Parts: sequence; C-alpha cells; structure tokens
Amino acid sequence: PLGILAGMKLNLTVDGVPLAEVTFPIDLTTAAQVAAEIEAQVGAGVDALDADGRVLVRSTTVGQFSTIAVAADDGAIALGLGGADVGTDGDVQVIIL
Repeated sequence: PLGILAGMKLNLTVDGVPLAEVTFPIDLTTAAQVAAEIEAQVGAGVDALDADGRVLVRSTTVGQFSTIAVAADDGAIALGLGGADVGTDGDVQVIIL
C-alpha cells in the first residue's frame, strides 16, 4: 500500500510549465486512488493512472519539448521519489513505485 497522508503535496511541471500542486485531501493507500486524485486536481496536460499497482503520470504531449517533472516534496517522497524525476522527449512518463 502507498503511504499518502492527508495534506501531503505533489508538484508537477509539464512541458516546462509549473502545472499543479496536488494536495491530497485524505489518506490514500492505492495507486488507483492517487492517480484519480491527480487527475481530478490537474486535468489537462497530464494523464495519471494505475499501472499494475504503481502510479503512472505522463504528459499528454509528445516530441522533443515534451517533459514532465515531479518535485521532491512530501508527496513525492512518500511515493518513493527521492528528488526531481524528469522524463523528456517522445511519449513522456514518470512511473512512481
């Protein structure tokens, strides 16, 4: 189970633009719950989904300028990201846990 606690934050930058600060309103224990909350708060620019029990966050754009970064904040650390994780070029995605 994931250890996301109410009040934790996850900051996403997509294609070089700070897109959203996701604040988790309740404790979440599954990848599906985390992905659904990211989708609900971010909307356009990223897709978030449960990928076999792991959270997958990907940019909806493709090509050399397509990027996604997850900042090293408390939500990212709880999801197993120790620092900024970045994908770039092509079909960009970050898989968490």
